Amino acid sequence: LGISRSAISMYERGEREPDTATMEAIAALFGVDMNYLYGMPTVTFDDFTYALHNESKDLTEENKQKLLEMARLFKLGQQHGSGN
Repeated sequence: LGISRSAISMYERGEREPDTATMEAIAALFGVDMNYLYGMPTVTFDDFTYALHNESKDLTEENKQKLLEMARLFKLGQQHGSGN
């Protein structure tokens, strides 16, 4: 990454913080999100959740509540149908 040993040592001791470009390089090296390096949770959406969000974002608040209630009914029906 082109980071000196002394800089890494200072990062480890908390005497210095890496800049954004360095943090991006470290995240890429380890294959993690930058939020992970900062100790923040990483939120990911599957394809269905992303599609549902896109379809529902322009709905009225009333229709959003109706959609949420429908999802709850589907979940309840699924639980009763599977014997849970």
